[in-house]
Amino acid sequence: MKTITVEELEKIEWNQSMVVDIRPNDQYQRGTFPGAVNIPMAELEERRKELDEAKTIYMLCHTGDRSQEYVEELEDEGYDAVNVEGGYRAYLRLSLSRFMQGDCQRGEKRRDRAKHHKEIPQSDLAAIDKNPCYLCARMRRGYLYSKAKELGCNKIALGHHFDDVIETILMGMLYSGKVETMMPKLHSQNFEGMELIRPLYLVKEETIKAWRDSNGLHFIQCACRFTENCVSCGGGRGSKRDEMKELIAQFRKTSDVIDTNIFNSVRKINLRKVIGYCKDDIEYNFLDDYELTR
Repeated sequence: MKTITVEELEKIEWNQSMVVDIRPNDQYQRGTFPGAVNIPMAELEERRKELDEAKTIYMLCHTGDRSQEYVEELEDEGYDAVNVEGGYRAYLRLSLSRFMQGDCQRGEKRRDRAKHHKEIPQSDLAAIDKNPCYLCARMRRGYLYSKAKELGCNKIALGHHFDDVIETILMGMLYSGKVETMMPKLHSQNFEGMELIRPLYLVKEETIKAWRDSNGLHFIQCACRFTENCVSCGGGRGSKRDEMKELIAQFRKTSDVIDTNIFNSVRKINLRKVIGYCKDDIEYNFLDDYELTR
């Protein structure tokens, strides 16, 4: 089976080549290798004709593991297929590495200018990536899983609380057109045997803060320079999550059951009253069995 690194992939000529991202569409929408076409695994068979237009096909998944079987399958059928080593995660790692390296270089330039008493223009600041927070979060989560496995652990506990849960629900509806939320526990898809749990899932943020204050504790704020001005840290520039936090705060002024109702919207879904839903790689539409429900 032929393989290629993301660094090598960046150098290829695109005349008759095609990069196929086989991850689900929601993951593809959050970011992919530049120029990649999204053909989720569940759609590979029915969209096989699209592959015929390319002389060489580069298959991309999240880690480079799931795509291997499809590369081998395409090779058996006569396609010139190549697996991208490390998948999209390798591209994220490379992008973050380059971004941080560039940031360090810009920092050196700023320090050199300061030595010469020259004013640094707001235009000399780094051009922020389209979504650096998502990129960083994925990288940190991957390292956390790797370190946990190295230590012989099989569970990772995160500190997400009830407010994070309902904010995620609203954010998904308003900005992604989906009804979903973070789960109280789930098995890792990329690290076999690892499970993620959220022990504070039903604990409200105000309760956590009250416990913090009563014990005289001080929470460590994020040291990332991109969140220096976020609303939740006392600054002025808000993220999408900050917007949801403010929106829910407004809702609470008119109803004391808003929190519970938002949470129940993903806990008591009536599948007979939704147009469609997805489970794993299977998509259901109410028309699929409409005639059978008479």
